Amino acid sequence: GFGLFDLPVVTVRNMQKLFLFLKKCGYKSIYLCYNSGWTGKELDRYFLSKFLWNPDFDLEKELNAYYTGMYGEKIGVIMKQYYELIENSINTVFTGDNFVAHYISGEPYEPIQAQRIFTNILDKMRDLVLEAYNMSKNENDVIKSRMNFVLESFKYCDYTVNDIIADKKMPKSDRDINI
Repeated sequence: GFGLFDLPVVTVRNMQKLFLFLKKCGYKSIYLCYNSGWTGKELDRYFLSKFLWNPDFDLEKELNAYYTGMYGEKIGVIMKQYYELIENSINTVFTGDNFVAHYISGEPYEPIQAQRIFTNILDKMRDLVLEAYNMSKNENDVIKSRMNFVLESFKYCDYTVNDIIADKKMPKSDRDINI
């Protein structure tokens, strides 16, 4: 379904690898057709622009600066955990050529992929989002607004993944999947 376009995609580390490879191959220009309707779009677009200029930089240092700048020091630590949880889960489903083909094609997740990526991390995602959201109540309006958007995006992800499981009568855990 079209709604799968708006599930979280965090692939910053893989994007850097891809752009370093393209630079090594001598590419001078790239056309990006990019759509992301969820909360990670700021993260992805920020780093896409950095990679387009020069993919050779200390990514961990820049990620820390990004999260602190977007959410403040304390909430930034939690949000980094949140996005890395998603990225690590994506990397368990999309690996090697499978990742590159999916990333370059821009296709949305297949329902079984979305289910495998998110089902086992939804509870941890919820815990992190709620912790950060509750902390944001003592922050300025900009951070409150950003955290409200993150919370709403999480609710959409949670609803969509649970709808996939119910609609397709899919197992709720990778342990129940016969591959």
